[in-house]
Amino acid sequence: MRRWWIVLLLLGCAHAQGADVRIAFGQSLAPYADEKTGKGLEIDIIRAALKVVGHTLSPVFLPQARVPLAMRDAQFDGAATLTPDSGVAGAYSEVYVHYLDMVIAPKGQLPSPLRMADLQGLRVVGFQNASLYLGAEFAAMAKANRRYSEQANQLSQARMLFGHQADAIVCDPRIFEYHTEQLRQSAFTEQPFAVDIFAVFDEIPYRIVFREPALRDAFNTGLAQIRQSGNLAQIEARYLRVKPRAGL
Repeated sequence: MRRWWIVLLLLGCAHAQGADVRIAFGQSLAPYADEKTGKGLEIDIIRAALKVVGHTLSPVFLPQARVPLAMRDAQFDGAATLTPDSGVAGAYSEVYVHYLDMVIAPKGQLPSPLRMADLQGLRVVGFQNASLYLGAEFAAMAKANRRYSEQANQLSQARMLFGHQADAIVCDPRIFEYHTEQLRQSAFTEQPFAVDIFAVFDEIPYRIVFREPALRDAFNTGLAQIRQSGNLAQIEARYLRVKPRAGL
């Protein structure tokens, strides 16, 4: 009987070592996670961390609001870009990426320094679930402001700003710059103009929530290894070498 337990244990380990890991990512998050290329800062970090512990990554892209719900679907092994405050149950990894969302508005239209109260009554467009992630003060503003809305597609945020359908948007500046460049190269009628970018939020540390603690532990081991080897810094340098500008 003991021999059978050993065989089953070895078979389980062999299966775990070569796993193809399906992780849910939000759409419209380039350059962090690019649905078009299957690459990006987050994807490259996660793929590298899983690779050193013998796993491969299969990213699956969903609307941002559906990412937390992915853990209800047995086909997913985990969901990316979440915090324990999301309310999603599972095994949370170590922090692997940070976002720094900011308020972006037409140049000269909002006061500096910007206070949350200055956004009340304005047409503010956040990313999907922004009111869950950006703190109590922002959540209160979003709840009280009838003109506040959220967009799953962050290109739509940029189009609304440049199309004068929004007074301000809430977005990570690197995502905003990426979509602004997409607009410049597109046939859309909205044309980019100069903006102000206001740093009013704290940096958000994000984690992956895994279905299985063993897979979480394997990812954490891989993350620690690529951090120690310098591979993590190299990945970050590819995407973060250009710092967000105060105006465009």
